[in-house]
Amino acid sequence: MNDRISLLHFAATQLRAFLRKGRRRDMVARQRQRLEALSLTPRETTVAQLILQQCSYQDIAERCQLAPRTVQFHASNIFRKAGVSRRREFEQLVNGSEPLPPAARATAPATPATPAADVPPAPIPAPSPPAPTSAPSAVVSDPVAAYPKR
Repeated sequence: MNDRISLLHFAATQLRAFLRKGRRRDMVARQRQRLEALSLTPRETTVAQLILQQCSYQDIAERCQLAPRTVQFHASNIFRKAGVSRRREFEQLVNGSEPLPPAARATAPATPATPAADVPPAPIPAPSPPAPTSAPSAVVSDPVAAYPKR
């Protein structure tokens, strides 16, 4: 009986760990998706991920070898693109299940339209001939000789 209880306890512990890991993986995937929708630069993405890990601007500056003011600049760009004004709002936006606000959606890249299958691709125009150039001007080897004497 004790062995069964121990086995059930072990199985329950493993199941909880598995579910936590799955939820964590889902959260990271959702964060990545939402960060991509904001059209952040690679550096802004790095700073945003560290903000989501609750790092201070000083910690982010040290990790990324940046000045703290540079980190604050990146953070303000991130918040502007996300349509928020505070770290907490940004964390809630990226971690939440609510849709992105209009300000954040406006910066998201538009998905390209897929071409119709029955429409042939447009022909590539031939390159235009080079424009005629004027005759080369005379090059003066002695700059002093170019000026008239008084």
